[in-house]
Amino acid sequence: MIDRKLHPKLQALLNTTSAVVLTGPRQVGKTTLALMIQSQFEGSVYLDLESPRDLAKITDFESFCDLNEGRLIVLDEIQRVPNLFAPLRGVIDRRR
Repeated sequence: MIDRKLHPKLQALLNTTSAVVLTGPRQVGKTTLALMIQSQFEGSVYLDLESPRDLAKITDFESFCDLNEGRLIVLDEIQRVPNLFAPLRGVIDRRR
């Protein structure tokens, strides 16, 4: 696997901030990097929001977050679910 220069910075940010956004062009390894990070946090949750099964898990997003409180939640392809940003902001604000 390719060693990503951004990996240590992401790890540091996840230990000090409420949320981290990983953006970039298509096919540059964002998902791979997110999965690498996610695998280092015990009990973390990864959701691919292009997957109907994963989308079904967040029909009540705030309850989903409550059930996974204290865990890293990785939301891949979140741009596919724009109505998720408002409740996500609320969840992040409450956990600060």
